[in-house]
Amino acid sequence: MLSGGFVLLHYNARPHTVAATQELLDQFGWEIFDHPPYSPDLAPRDFHLFLKLEEFLGGKRFGSDEELENAVTTWLNEWQQKSMTWEF
Repeated sequence: MLSGGFVLLHYNARPHTVAATQELLDQFGWEIFDHPPYSPDLAPRDFHLFLKLEEFLGGKRFGSDEELENAVTTWLNEWQQKSMTWEF
């Protein structure tokens, strides 16, 4: 996450999935996380989830991937409990 190279997240648009692009990304040695095709049922919720996570992480510094993972896991557990009462 914080170390060990690049991770590319893309949403499977044609320019991202053509063979030439895939070959170039392989040459770069980047890890690729494919995003599922657009879903109107999930996208608005994802937007709010990641906006809240960004607010939580804003200005914080982590000394290791493990510290970041623990902070995000704790936040997600709290978010899950509070999400029904938060106003978006």
